[in-house]
Amino acid sequence: MSYRNGVYVAFNGCGTAVPTKSDIAHYDMLKVWKANDDIDFTFVDSHEKTKSVRDTSDREKTLYPRLQERFRSSKVLFLIVTENTKNSS
Repeated sequence: MSYRNGVYVAFNGCGTAVPTKSDIAHYDMLKVWKANDDIDFTFVDSHEKTKSVRDTSDREKTLYPRLQERFRSSKVLFLIVTENTKNSS
């Protein structure tokens, strides 16, 4: 089990892989800030603590266990809420 120091970032994918059409753009901005040496911003990304998961993965065998692992290694849940969130089912 990994040390519980991560930040789990949750956002609305809006059913698309196009970053400009979903809230993943905000998550990507956090990663850009983290990578920029001129910006004093750090966080331990819980998404990086496990292998990536595709939306087409078998939820029972792949997606749910990875989510549980990411939650267990997280200290903070960072929820991105935008106009897209309120329109989501």
